[in-house]
Amino acid sequence: MGVGHLARAATAAVRQSLPAPVQFCRAAMGARGPQRQLLIDAGKGALAATLAWLLADDVLHTKLPWLAPYAAVFIIGTTVHQSVRSAARQVAVVIIGVLLAAGVGVLIPPTLADVPVAVVLGTLIGRWRVLQPDGSWVALTALLLLTYGSATREYTDVSRVYAVALGAAIGVAVNAVIFPPIRLHGAVSTMAARGEDIADLLTEAAEGLVDGADSERIDGWRHRVWQLQHAQGAEDALAEARESLRANPRRLSPHTGISTAPYEAAATALDGILPQLSSIVTAVAQQDGQWSDGDTARDLRDQLAALLRALSEAVRILGQYPTTPGDGPDSDAGRDALHRATELHQQAKRLCEARPPSTDATAVSAVLMTTQRTLDVVGRPQRATDAD
Repeated sequence: MGVGHLARAATAAVRQSLPAPVQFCRAAMGARGPQRQLLIDAGKGALAATLAWLLADDVLHTKLPWLAPYAAVFIIGTTVHQSVRSAARQVAVVIIGVLLAAGVGVLIPPTLADVPVAVVLGTLIGRWRVLQPDGSWVALTALLLLTYGSATREYTDVSRVYAVALGAAIGVAVNAVIFPPIRLHGAVSTMAARGEDIADLLTEAAEGLVDGADSERIDGWRHRVWQLQHAQGAEDALAEARESLRANPRRLSPHTGISTAPYEAAATALDGILPQLSSIVTAVAQQDGQWSDGDTARDLRDQLAALLRALSEAVRILGQYPTTPGDGPDSDAGRDALHRATELHQQAKRLCEARPPSTDATAVSAVLMTTQRTLDVVGRPQRATDAD
């Protein structure tokens, strides 16, 4: 065992023994990703809370200054457009809660009946779709005012609304001015991961055609297809990226990209492959043990395996966008991979048609049919680019 190997093993052992906070900081400082975004959000939240407290307590001397930083922190972490909507919702639920508490306090004497009535009405009002996910604070605001005996004190009610509005406004300002979140990089990463996962499955299916696949291996493939179907899709990730660009001042920067449009066709194709991927796994599973003997059958099996490997490469390239959003994949490499897969499909089809009837005809037809549909899906972004 060489010194270099020992050094690498020791380095790996040290990394594995690092505590989670240290690993988190290394990831946050190393590259763009969820760790870095979480670190930025934490810093923005601390800044927004500090500014809100200073303004509410030391400058404006509001009666309830703690509500300002409370409201400000809740704004951080959302997109710029969502933060504006969140601020409006927070102010709205507090106003409704204040009015509800005041109404219950005036109409119902301060007995045990006023609290349950306010909670029931506040919960029902809070279920209103436009107040979600902050609707629960309608009942909580009314409950706090009634239990503290301040439901009908006008100065307290106004101070509460004022403090929440102040904190929400500060949260929106901090979120929009300091590194406003753009989720396009995350969407690109999701697309790349989805392309890699699909490509790996296609490669393993090609190996299964040649070497055979037992029930355990096939069950593993099906489970991975199920995981892909239930994970966040490329189109969903792109929708989040599109939302993050709304009202975002960073969208004008040439370094971040200004549109999700260049990615939409590829995202749709990556999600559209999944039904075909499930069919390919089923077709490969059904062919096991059905192949006839002879050189022709062996050649056809090898041809189909080569087809799946070429298709795997085309899918991998489809998901491989560069780290700088807005550019796009390597169109020449993608076109070449797709062309090779199409040629292999045609060759396999000719081999199949030239053979006499055999026991594996159904299995071969299933593989050819599902790969043809997959080729159609993978080729749509390229055809759209060529049409433009």
